Amino acid sequence: MEKIFIVDDELNIRKAISEHILGPLYDCFTAQDGAEALNVFEKKLPDLVMLDIKIPKINGLTVLKKMKEISPETPVIIMTGNASIETAIEAMKNGAYDFLLKPFNIDKLKITVKNALETCKITRTNRVIQSEIGSVYTFDSIIGISLPMKKVFNLISKATENNVTVLIQGESGTGKELVAKEIHYNSDRKNKPFIAVNSTAIPESLLEHELFGAEKGSFTGAYQQTKGKFELADGGTIFLDEIGDIDIQMQSKLLRVIQEKEFYRIGGNEPVRVDVRIISATNKDLKVATDQGKFRNDLYYRLTVFPIMLPSLKERKEDIEPLTNHFLKIYSQKIKKKVTGIDSQALHAILNHDWPGNIRELENIIERGIILTKNELLTLEDVPSEIYKNMAEEVPAPVPTSNTLIIPLVESERIIILNALKCTQGNIRQAAKALGIDRSTLYRKLRETPDFRE
Repeated sequence: MEKIFIVDDELNIRKAISEHILGPLYDCFTAQDGAEALNVFEKKLPDLVMLDIKIPKINGLTVLKKMKEISPETPVIIMTGNASIETAIEAMKNGAYDFLLKPFNIDKLKITVKNALETCKITRTNRVIQSEIGSVYTFDSIIGISLPMKKVFNLISKATENNVTVLIQGESGTGKELVAKEIHYNSDRKNKPFIAVNSTAIPESLLEHELFGAEKGSFTGAYQQTKGKFELADGGTIFLDEIGDIDIQMQSKLLRVIQEKEFYRIGGNEPVRVDVRIISATNKDLKVATDQGKFRNDLYYRLTVFPIMLPSLKERKEDIEPLTNHFLKIYSQKIKKKVTGIDSQALHAILNHDWPGNIRELENIIERGIILTKNELLTLEDVPSEIYKNMAEEVPAPVPTSNTLIIPLVESERIIILNALKCTQGNIRQAAKALGIDRSTLYRKLRETPDFRE
């Protein structure tokens, strides 16, 4: 719910607006003078301010200027009596959105507030879009030198050139939303909205409202008409993540949108037409789901016009090192810590991990390592033990011959300890951690092993 800040020295005006006129529609809070107004504004950063010109302590015009310095995009509506219209016009020159004369016309007040909020929302959306187009979403934003990723890049390039429905498939953490953004921001829809919807994050009972919106009065609490994600994405792209988890009833409504390019808001009688490109994603096998009756066959074929399958990180080992360097650069800057790279042992562990959580797991581990490290290079100490717990088993035991059908336990233990020390460059603490034993136990075993006796 949008936050409205009412600043007026008259209690009856503050209460009338905050409790009766706008209260049912917005989250309203108030202040009675200029000093209090600036203090509250900086703490709460409202979506819109209604500001009386003649207020005590600090006059309204000065308050307006300071608010615009703090948050230039926040719309401020000036409230004034007939005698101070010139001041109100001066306020508009200094960035006020509009002004309202006292006593208020309630309908005009509501319309002015609604228009101001919508204008502000559009301004912010355009700024975000331009920022994203200009910097983040170029083809360089997906890291990959492996053959599987080269095939993905080729498919992305084809998808950007055609206004086709795309289904992105892959395990969790493989970067499905990033691929969807690549397609959108390199297509002819790049100047229009990209709206992402995570189907699993929204309760089934609310998903229809989230996607299609609702008419005023269509259910308890529907005080005004609301636009759904499809309507907000008009002209652009809607990204439906985890499409395989949507129930059968909602699948029918999605099929209608794809086929007819229109839908009904909840409680609505008139269809709403939209021009939206649909990109969906799933970590499930939708073909299996259709065979099991859990996913509509006709919707499946509508969504899979242009499928893109993302490889797991385990299938693109060549990309692990460049991805690691990429995340090191990003998070060392974000965390403001001088971490220039990763040492050979830590890199070796990372390259040989299976990465069940894929790129997301790698990113999280690099971020965590940068937070923990006291060095300019990440070491084994900075990564979780599960990343390198199998390193000690990399050197195989000798292959039994006819004369040595059974390897003595002490010999196997010696080989494992030797490899652990080799992998950790002789670091006792790291070797013990990799072996799953404490340092005193490792020291004792070293003293008991002839090769390691001093």
